[in-house]
Amino acid sequence: MSEVPFHLLVDPNDGTIELCSHPDPRKLRYRTTDRFQFGDAVELSAPFSFAVDTSQFKLYPPEPPR
Repeated sequence: MSEVPFHLLVDPNDGTIELCSHPDPRKLRYRTTDRFQFGDAVELSAPFSFAVDTSQFKLYPPEPPR
């Protein structure tokens, strides 16, 4: 495992996001996993220091019109 500070997993089938952070190279895993839903702002700390706006993320497949 490289020391990538964040790993963002986006699942468009169920509208969920997992942000894995704080890599632990000794155990080959991330120490922290935060869960979000489409529409949430996903805050990334340093070295990025910005939020990912997920309000425009779409489910796949899109829901049929009602």
